[in-house]
Amino acid sequence: RLSFIAKVMDKIGEFELTIIKFFKHDRKVLYQCLFLSVLGGASILLAMWLIMVFLGLDASFLDVILVSTLTIITFLLPIPGSLGSTETGEALIFKMLGYLPESGVAFSLIFRSIDFLKVLIGFLFLSEFGLRIGSVLFKPAPKGENGSNGNGGQTEPTPVIKE
Repeated sequence: RLSFIAKVMDKIGEFELTIIKFFKHDRKVLYQCLFLSVLGGASILLAMWLIMVFLGLDASFLDVILVSTLTIITFLLPIPGSLGSTETGEALIFKMLGYLPESGVAFSLIFRSIDFLKVLIGFLFLSEFGLRIGSVLFKPAPKGENGSNGNGGQTEPTPVIKE
C-alpha cells in the first residue's frame, strides 16, 4: 500500500516539474494560452449579453456577470447535463434581476442550443477529417542511439509547437 502511495507521489512530482518547466521556459506559449483563454471568456460573456439583448432585456455588464456565474454554478450540480437545474437557476436569477422568469428559461435554452451547435460542428469536422488530425499535430518521438526510443520500441507522440 505504501509503494502505491509512493508511486502516486512520484507521478505528482513529475507532473509538477512539467508545470514548473512550462511556466519558466515556455513563456510565449503561456501568454498565447492566457490570451486565448481571456478571449474565449470574453466571447462567452458577449454571447450572453447578445442573447439577453435579443430577448429585449436591458442587460448591464453586472447582469451578464451574475447570469454567467450562476450558469457555471448550475453546471457543477451532479445532475446529468444539468437538465432542469440550469433553466430553474436562470429563471430565478432573471426574476431577482427584475426580468421575467420566462426570459431566463428562454436564455438558457438558447445558450444550450448554441453549445449544441458548437458540438455538432465539432462532430462534422471530426467526421470529415477523422483522427488524422492527430498525425498533423504530433510526430513520433526521436529515436535514441540504438534505434530505440527507450520505451520498448513503442512510439509516443511529441507535441509540435510552431513558433
